[in-house]
Amino acid sequence: MGGQEAPAASGRSRTRLVIQGVLSLVLVVAIFYYLFTKIDLAQTWAAIAAMTWQELAILGLLLSGRRRLASRPSPGSSAPAMAPDKRARNDSAPSPTER
Repeated sequence: MGGQEAPAASGRSRTRLVIQGVLSLVLVVAIFYYLFTKIDLAQTWAAIAAMTWQELAILGLLLSGRRRLASRPSPGSSAPAMAPDKRARNDSAPSPTER
């Protein structure tokens, strides 16, 4: 009996996912279209090229910090924490707890 309801629920779920994906894509395209029509890219690049190395370093730190924040799950979410990259770990060096 329960098997008859599963396809209907799956169809609604799949339709909902497709609609969400399409709406997300439309939103991203609209944002980029708006930004590219309002921002003069040549002027923006000239401003970046005129920056000192200290300003570029600060900009890089700010951008890398935002990337790290974006990759973390929000405090109230049930998303699992990201696993550490095993390739970056050096097995020959003792861990901080083994020292």
